[in-house]
Amino acid sequence: MWSLFRNSWNLFVRSFALLLASAVVLAVLYALLVTFLSRAMDHDVAKVAQSFGLPEERYEEYMRRMETGDGDATMEMMQEISLVAEQLEHMTEGERETYVLERARSMTDALSPYFLLFGVFSLILLFCGALVSLVVFAEDHGHVIDVLRRCGILFFPMLVVWLWAFARSFGWVVFLGFLPGLAILMPVLMLVSSVAAIVMGPLLVFAPVLLVQERLSPAGAVRESLRRSKGHWGRIVGPLLVLGVLMTLLHVLLSGGVSAVARFSEGGAFFLGGLVQQLTVFFCMAFLLVLLRSLPAEQRSR
Repeated sequence: MWSLFRNSWNLFVRSFALLLASAVVLAVLYALLVTFLSRAMDHDVAKVAQSFGLPEERYEEYMRRMETGDGDATMEMMQEISLVAEQLEHMTEGERETYVLERARSMTDALSPYFLLFGVFSLILLFCGALVSLVVFAEDHGHVIDVLRRCGILFFPMLVVWLWAFARSFGWVVFLGFLPGLAILMPVLMLVSSVAAIVMGPLLVFAPVLLVQERLSPAGAVRESLRRSKGHWGRIVGPLLVLGVLMTLLHVLLSGGVSAVARFSEGGAFFLGGLVQQLTVFFCMAFLLVLLRSLPAEQRSR
């Protein structure tokens, strides 16, 4: 097994200059994204926290009136805040608990769009990192511009491969949970989807590699991944588990350095975190390529 890691490292180091240039670009985009979202979140959290228990719409109305020079707005807001404080003092324990829950829900509603945006754009950047590294490893390109041009051609086919593999493995189970009348079965469906992901996921993991390396269509890449991995589920899962553990340990070790940088520069910490993420993705893609090549010859031949 350790020969897989040695060969993956050699492949990774061989193309390190191109990989580093690509990682820097993606890390800058990640840092800009996180910086924008963190500032927007701080603004919304402060707005909710400073509303003094008033409904957010009511508080914003007072703030707009004060900004336009309405002298009565400040007095009216203070009177309304006093009423809220008096009501809070006379509330029962249950009413106070309900009030706190409503405030927490307001905070969650204000922040949830940012978490969704962060998740979506982080996935897009990781997807781009995986595509860039596969192009670098599987094709002979001497310049980062050539790599990016090739990635632009492969972007949508690779997206189709990911979505197709997701649907073929466990995505169909998740979609069932959103059908009318089946929401009550969501816990069971999630369990089924977990089992499907464990069984089918490793068999489809080579589809992105095959799309780039063999220049197959998205459907052909998925079919070929199933064919080549047939009968080798354990041979694939074992190394992937070891890879996952090692990458997790590496991130834990490097998180201390990222935290140290954050004391001096928040943006620098975001950039360093994004750089570590992308380089990790690059190595994982090199590992997948080497793992695919390690399958027995009879499974690799067409």
